[in-house]
Amino acid sequence: MVQSSHYIDKKLSYYDKDIAIIIVDKNFAVKKCNTHFEDMFLYPIKEIKNKSIQNILSNKNFITLKKISLELNSKLISITIQNITAIDKNNKTIAIEINLVRNDSKYFTLFIYEIYKKNKYINKLQYLAYYDQLTKIPNRTLFLDRAETAIRQAKRNNEIIAVLYIDLDEFKSINDNNGHEVGDIFLYELSMRFKEYIRESDTLSRIGGDEFAILMPNISNKDDATKLAERIIDSNHNSIDINNVMIYPKTSIGISIFPDDGDNIKILLKKSDSAMYKAKQSKGNSIFFY
Repeated sequence: MVQSSHYIDKKLSYYDKDIAIIIVDKNFAVKKCNTHFEDMFLYPIKEIKNKSIQNILSNKNFITLKKISLELNSKLISITIQNITAIDKNNKTIAIEINLVRNDSKYFTLFIYEIYKKNKYINKLQYLAYYDQLTKIPNRTLFLDRAETAIRQAKRNNEIIAVLYIDLDEFKSINDNNGHEVGDIFLYELSMRFKEYIRESDTLSRIGGDEFAILMPNISNKDDATKLAERIIDSNHNSIDINNVMIYPKTSIGISIFPDDGDNIKILLKKSDSAMYKAKQSKGNSIFFY
C-alpha cells in the first residue's frame, strides 16, 4: 500500500537538515524531496519532480543504484552505497553516500549524505565523546583510554608512570558566594593554568565536577611528579580574576605511581584519590603520595 502524502511529508521534515532526502518510485522518478535536497543539488522540486534521479548521478552510478535496489526485499529493506559521486545543476561534482530504503513495492527513500559533512559530524561526535564541554580538556573516558595505552607501553619498556588526582578545596563556597557561572569560568581558567605546567606527553583531564587528573607517562622518578604538584600548589598564590572577583585556588593533590602502587589505571586512580583525601583532611592545599 502506498504511504500517505502526510506521512511522507512528516518523514522528510524529521531528519537532520544536512541530509538530502528524496522519495522515488520504482523507476527512480523523483516524487518528493526535502529542502536540503534542493539546496544541495540546486534543483527546485517543481523542476525535478517526476524526472529521473539520473539527473544527479552518472550513468555508472545510476546503474549501480538500480542494481542494488533489486537486492532489497522483506528481509533486507536498507542498503548503504558508499564512495559515489553526484552532480548538481551547475555540474559541480559532490562526493556522497546514499542510504537506500525500500518503503513498499512502489517507493524508495534515498538519504543522501555529503561525505565531508558526514565526516565533520562524526568528528564532532568523537569530540563530544572524549572531551569535557566546559573546560575543553580530555574527559574521564579519554583519560582512561590514554592511561591504559601508557601502562601497556610502560610494562613493555619498564617505565614509571605517575597519576595525580586533584581536588579543588572549598569549590562549593565559590559557587555559593559567586554563582555557578563564576564557578564554571573558574574551572575553565584553572584547567588552562594546569595545562601550562604539564608536558606535551602528559594528559590533563576533568574527571568529575571539581576533580582533575594528570597522567604522567615515562617519568624519571617520583620527583618529576612532586615538581609538577608543587608548581600547581605554588600557583595558588596567584588569584584568578573573574568579573572583578579575585579568587585564590586551593588544591589537594594525591599521587600514585606505576608500578609501585598498582598495575592498572583503576587501582592507580583509586590510590591517588585516597592520597588526595589524606591531603584534604590534613590541611588542604597540599600534596600526599599514596
